[in-house]
Amino acid sequence: HRADDPPVPEVRYLLEVAGAAYVVVAEGLANVLTHSVATEATVTRSASDSWLRVAIADDGRGFDAGAVKESGLRGLRDRVAALGGHVEIEGGGSGTCLEASLPTTPGPHV
Repeated sequence: HRADDPPVPEVRYLLEVAGAAYVVVAEGLANVLTHSVATEATVTRSASDSWLRVAIADDGRGFDAGAVKESGLRGLRDRVAALGGHVEIEGGGSGTCLEASLPTTPGPHV
């Protein structure tokens, strides 16, 4: 936590949502360490009334999504989708960003 960051409100999410967010961050950081050759990685969290978003961004070499075996990424997508959320991955020649959006309330989400 940096001094200029806004305080993170103390919120309790459903166990399934909190667990999925934890796994996304853990897997994302493991991928940064294993594959990216990054010098910096950033984890961010944001929330609205019905969504929790977690993102991991790095300044590494990026990747070609079509050339990567997606076993770990597919597992993340499946875990998040089972809760009604989605995962977006952007990777080019200068870094990668993995973002998961998880619904925090039951029912349909837009």
